[in-house]
Amino acid sequence: MISEIVALLELKDRAEKWFEHIRTDDKHQQDEQQAARLLETSGILLAALRTLDNTFREVIRELSLFDSAWTKDQRDRAINRVNQFANEEKILPIIRQYHEQLIIILPDTNSVDEVPAREMIRCTDDILWALGDSDVTPFPDTIALRNFLRSIQRAQTTEDVNRVIQQSDEVLDILDRKVIARADSAYGKLKGQILRRYPNLPDPRWSQ
Repeated sequence: MISEIVALLELKDRAEKWFEHIRTDDKHQQDEQQAARLLETSGILLAALRTLDNTFREVIRELSLFDSAWTKDQRDRAINRVNQFANEEKILPIIRQYHEQLIIILPDTNSVDEVPAREMIRCTDDILWALGDSDVTPFPDTIALRNFLRSIQRAQTTEDVNRVIQQSDEVLDILDRKVIARADSAYGKLKGQILRRYPNLPDPRWSQ
């Protein structure tokens, strides 16, 4: 989980430096700079959505194999990972910030790029709506999180185990990968259009 977040922060840093180089280079006209800003913003946003999905599934997925024979150490490890993810917001702030930034720069966007940019915004809206406004993502509140962690800790019977697995599956269903795939397609279209229109823009290899 930590490595995924570190990779996101490194990508964000490379993207910002990429745009800053374009912004300060006189050979790039204002329209090119605006297109580059759009590419930087949407690229970081997509990377954050992907990181959220990957870390989310990494944390929850192992519970699909939950069994009453799990040792205390195995249970404690799962509990700590879920609790850490739910309480430490490191990815969502980036998503929220770049989502708002994309909305703000949209009026200056070339009309050709507006369609995929709006699709990026809609996809992010869908993800944020699914997650809700809880302080313990992706659980609705601290009571729900506490009950889930307690069920992992205390499960003994087959019924207890099945309940943990069912709850894990329900949590995994919160993030719809079809929405992430839509965002992937929208960004790919946006990137292709911009690089075709402005062949002098350096390829944003940080987004690969």
